[in-house]
Amino acid sequence: MFLERYTKNGFSIWIDTCSILHDQFQTCMNNIAGFLSENNYKIKITQTVLNELTKHTSSSDEELKANAIKALELITQSNLKNIFEVYGDSSHSFADNDFLVLFTRLRLNENILFITQDVALASDVWALGDSRSVRSKRVEVAKITKNGLFGEFEIDDDFDEDNEDDEDSINENYAVDFDGKTIGDINARVRGNIKGDYENDINEILDGNIMGDMYGDINGKMNGTIQGSMYGDINGILNGNILGDMNGDIYGKLNGKVLGKMTGTIHIPNTMNNEVVQENIVMHGVQMDNIPTPDEIKQRVRIAFENALRNLQ
Repeated sequence: MFLERYTKNGFSIWIDTCSILHDQFQTCMNNIAGFLSENNYKIKITQTVLNELTKHTSSSDEELKANAIKALELITQSNLKNIFEVYGDSSHSFADNDFLVLFTRLRLNENILFITQDVALASDVWALGDSRSVRSKRVEVAKITKNGLFGEFEIDDDFDEDNEDDEDSINENYAVDFDGKTIGDINARVRGNIKGDYENDINEILDGNIMGDMYGDINGKMNGTIQGSMYGDINGILNGNILGDMNGDIYGKLNGKVLGKMTGTIHIPNTMNNEVVQENIVMHGVQMDNIPTPDEIKQRVRIAFENALRNLQ
């Protein structure tokens, strides 16, 4: 069996959200459940992966929603639940970051096998085990195959295959609705809605709404509403509301409200006295409409300064 070479060498086994949502996930788990139980081995799932799955159960994408509900039931309620072990807490919002930080630490003392379908993340994790500056244990990457088995992740071949999807990026202007799963980055102007969740970046202009969650960055301009939560950064301009939570940083401009909670950082440039002073305001559980704008902050500073001068006279 594929896993035997790893369990014999004491590898810890971890799995990513995208592999759990793979259509062969349950088949794969059924295939390996007996082996794992006989060898008292478990697959580790981080709490942030469970958080992502839970978020997906409220997705407007019905297929994603159904897959997430099915996966959570399998992990927590089915007769397979004993082959999984939950690791960590919910202090982070995006699982990819957690894996890289976690494996950077764990690789010093233990061998790691990571299961993912994400080529870019697989490449980053693979590189941790190939570091020349740090003495590391072995870090290996595998994936769920279309036959419901674990298979080796050949980084070079899989990366070349995945890069073919770059052709799906929007490089010409369109006036049509898109399915968020079928397009890459928006590098032109799109006048239409993105149905469901969107996991790529807006580098030019989107005149429309994102019907689910936004996992990429807004580097250009979006004139519309994000109807779920946002897990990326706003480096450009968002002219619209975020109806869920904001779990990224704002370096650009948000002309709207976060109707959930803001757990990122707002970077406000202050150009008083011709010097640029960058202030970071970190908020947890604060709604955006309670936050003063940069102009309001300048007004308050000016009033305070004038009052201070009067008191000195």
